[in-house]
Amino acid sequence: MDVVEKRITEAVKDHEEYLGDFLGLDVHGADGWNLSIASDWFKGELARLGIVDPLASSVTSLFVRWAGSVLSNAPRIREKFAKMGNDGRCEE
Repeated sequence: MDVVEKRITEAVKDHEEYLGDFLGLDVHGADGWNLSIASDWFKGELARLGIVDPLASSVTSLFVRWAGSVLSNAPRIREKFAKMGNDGRCEE
C-alpha cells in the first residue's frame, strides 16, 4: 500500500490544478464540494473501474485528505465555513 500511496500522492501533486478543476475544487479558493459527497462520488468512480474494497477505501481516504488540504488552503473557503451556522447554511 505504501507504494500505491506514494504514486497517487506524486500523481496528485503533478496534476493538482487539473484534478482540482475536474473535481470542482478550485485550488485558487473558489467554492468546493462537500467532502463527503466528493468521497462517495470518488469511491463510485473507483468501483466503475473495478477497484473495490479494501483498496478503494484506502485510495478514497487519500483523495479525501488531498481534497481537504486543497480546501483548507483556500482562503475564501475558510472564511465561508467560518461564517456557517449550526444548520450548515452560510450567512452572506
